[in-house]
Amino acid sequence: MQLAEFNEHLARILGKWPDSANWSVSMIAAYTTAEPDEVQKWCSYALEMPLEYQTTLDLSQGELCLKRLTEAHENDLHISDRLPGKVDVGAETKYKSLKTNLLKLASEKDWPRAYRNLSRFLGEFCDSLSLDSQVEALGDCIRYGTKAKESVGDLVLWLKKGVAVCAIDQGQEGVESALDFIEAYGDYFIANGNRQIVETQIEGLSNLIAKYQLEDHLREIREELGI
Repeated sequence: MQLAEFNEHLARILGKWPDSANWSVSMIAAYTTAEPDEVQKWCSYALEMPLEYQTTLDLSQGELCLKRLTEAHENDLHISDRLPGKVDVGAETKYKSLKTNLLKLASEKDWPRAYRNLSRFLGEFCDSLSLDSQVEALGDCIRYGTKAKESVGDLVLWLKKGVAVCAIDQGQEGVESALDFIEAYGDYFIANGNRQIVETQIEGLSNLIAKYQLEDHLREIREELGI
């Protein structure tokens, strides 16, 4: 189930949620027809705390979930099992500062320096960033690297990492994001005679693609990449 659809179902059941009742994550999943692991992930994110299937929520918490999940959907945020509290605020601050410098280097078309600065930063701080920042930075690293004509061997690390980060929670939205990441950055590898690198990344997602019936999505990406 997509997050937008879950939000619609959640809004509907909130109107039937008794003021004095506590509903478990499993009950919310049953009432919304969503998978329990999806509800667990989304509500854990919204409430900023780890939830189990039997964790119970009151009406005010349900309303807060809807509010924050609606905001997440509107802002196209990637939600995973990794909670916001695990993000290193210091790393995020450094990344924000680095982006200002990278924009300046990009405007000067100093691609080698932009790539070098960002790749070094990612080597030290990647796992400390939020998932959204990781995906953004990894994509930019590949983009700067291709403009700097870095070797495929150097850039494949960032492609693999980007795909893994997108699909870290193994949910449908994450898998779709991983496929979109491959589509966005796979053409450089294919153009340089390294189609197998892209195929290997797709193969690594094959079970999840089948699970969520994303074959049509994959077919479109293959057509776009010419593979």
